[in-house]
Amino acid sequence: MVRARDVLGPLAPVGRNMSTALIAPETRAELATETQESAESVALLESFEITGPSDLEFAGSLLVGIKTKLKDLEAKRTSVTGPINAGLKALNDLFRPAKEHFEAGEKALKGKIAAYTVQAKAAAVLALPAVAAGDAPLTALAPVVAPAGVSVTEAWDYEIVDEALVPRQFCSPDDAKIKGCFTDPIHGLTPSLPGVRFFKTGKVRVRT
Repeated sequence: MVRARDVLGPLAPVGRNMSTALIAPETRAELATETQESAESVALLESFEITGPSDLEFAGSLLVGIKTKLKDLEAKRTSVTGPINAGLKALNDLFRPAKEHFEAGEKALKGKIAAYTVQAKAAAVLALPAVAAGDAPLTALAPVVAPAGVSVTEAWDYEIVDEALVPRQFCSPDDAKIKGCFTDPIHGLTPSLPGVRFFKTGKVRVRT
């Protein structure tokens, strides 16, 4: 088992308070003080009014001071988050190759299962006349049973074969409008549109 401690090294205490444990006690004390002081300052600044040049000059100096405080605060924050982010990147890099390989295998198998299922069902439909005429065995109509833990759902998809033939109301072509043809009121009717080839694809879900 790969643990965060193995990747991040001694910097990373593992546990519920991992993030706050990475902040030195003196830094936490400074932040508590600054939080209290900044809250009090905001209340005063919201009631402060600029009525003349001297007030303007004073407001400018306060603004510069606040900006400096913000930069210092950000520097403290990144001094803590920098190592955490570096450790997280190392952790992600460690897991990425195996993850990508498994995902590639998952994609390949889903494509093969979907293609076989759709083709087998289409072949069974085409075999109906032959079975009725006695020219094909009943086994040609055998239902396609998905493997255990897997389900396959057919869905329409499409590709543009000639944009010039697509009716204007479906252009640029408009993806949403073309997909609207999938919900035809006549059950089982293949969507039809000039310049568009509609075809079925299989959507695969895996249960574990």
